[in-house]
Amino acid sequence: MKWAEFIKERFPIREHLPFILIFFFSCYLFAFKTTELAPKINFNTFSSLITTILIFFHLRLLDEIKDIERDKIIHPNRPLAKGLIKISEAKIMITSVILIEIILNISSGISTLIALSSVIFFSFLMYKEFFVKTWLRKHPIIYAFSHAIIMPIICIYIYYSNLNNIDIPIPEKYMVFSMFNWVVSNIFEFSRKMLLKNEEGYEDSYINQIGYYKTILIQYFMIITTTFFIIYTAINKVAETTIITVILILVSIPFLKPNHQREKLFKYLGYFSILFFYIFIITFSLIKMKPY
Repeated sequence: MKWAEFIKERFPIREHLPFILIFFFSCYLFAFKTTELAPKINFNTFSSLITTILIFFHLRLLDEIKDIERDKIIHPNRPLAKGLIKISEAKIMITSVILIEIILNISSGISTLIALSSVIFFSFLMYKEFFVKTWLRKHPIIYAFSHAIIMPIICIYIYYSNLNNIDIPIPEKYMVFSMFNWVVSNIFEFSRKMLLKNEEGYEDSYINQIGYYKTILIQYFMIITTTFFIIYTAINKVAETTIITVILILVSIPFLKPNHQREKLFKYLGYFSILFFYIFIITFSLIKMKPY
């Protein structure tokens, strides 16, 4: 089946599902943590989880259509590029997936539907490259940063879909957490495109587009930023968090010296920092710690 081949190649379950699950449950548990309510597993839990998986799937499909002309040159063996799946078929699938997302959330309240609609609308803007395609493609950093905005919006959707029956506005701490997911998303983007010259896709890598040192530096400061959030969440003290973060920066500066052997180090350090970020949030949300 051609869609099975597409999923295997462009949306592999064993790679995507663990990330989506850990992202979802960090948002889900932190939402209850910041509202000081006990987590409840009900229909909304499952519908929002399935919806989150479908959101990432429809984002993947939109991305495949958006990049098809470039893929025909650089990645001719990808399903859409080689004609295994037609663009019309991909669009029908996207429409079907989005309809399922809406149906799953139709009974979850107006706030949930507005949040989900915001996710869908922003995914359309991403697909259209914010109607400034030529300019945006000349600025790869802005391209990445602008597209990552969808992550905080998905976080907000997960909040409303699971706490739609209580009259509590989104806590400030959860909003801050949502914003930091923008940083985490960019770490993932830079990590997956931190490729060596002999690796497939090097043409699209940030090292090729903006240079080795700038790529490493951006990745480094994003990792430091999430580290600051983790430390502050754990101890809830700005001064101490700042001191610890500065010490970490001073200790790690020598590793920023240009050295192409460190490309792989920063690639996997990025993946590790993402994993640590979400595991920390999940653990923090589950155990009884000093009030956040």
